[in-house]
Amino acid sequence: MEEAAAEDKMREVKGYQDLWEAARVGNMDEIMNKLFRQKGFVASQKDLSHGIHAASVHGREDVIDILIRHGANPSDDNITQRMTPLMMAASKGHVHAMLLLIDRGAKIDAQNDMGQTALHIAAQNGHAHAVKCLVAEGAESWHKDQNGCTPMDCAKSDSDEHERCRLVLGMARPKDKV
Repeated sequence: MEEAAAEDKMREVKGYQDLWEAARVGNMDEIMNKLFRQKGFVASQKDLSHGIHAASVHGREDVIDILIRHGANPSDDNITQRMTPLMMAASKGHVHAMLLLIDRGAKIDAQNDMGQTALHIAAQNGHAHAVKCLVAEGAESWHKDQNGCTPMDCAKSDSDEHERCRLVLGMARPKDKV
């Protein structure tokens, strides 16, 4: 615990937390300064990981793009609950960010520590456009998580958005095995 606190303090003193904060709020000037102009600044995988997750949850496509170009992994799952950037974007319904991540190599059917995929998370949160996007991109709509729930099961709330998710998922067909 003391080691983690010491690392966070060191990162704060050297400005490493600034990259995460800049990614979170979409401050491209600060990101460009850190990654390309600041002498001695070398972004670690941890910096890039935290940055791409923060950018994904806030739908910052420009930041996601620059971080991936700088070495961030679009399928990174080295944070709490093994959530990937695609799952983070799906949780908030950021379709454009999701499409960028998929285009850059994010694993569409990656699972978190509960066995859920981005499709489960989008359906659970009632993001019908995100569900439609994931299905169109080939996400496995029949996958069951650790509790035996499919994405359809995750969309059981009575809201209009959850109903739209169920409609999209009801039309989805299993992927053909090639």
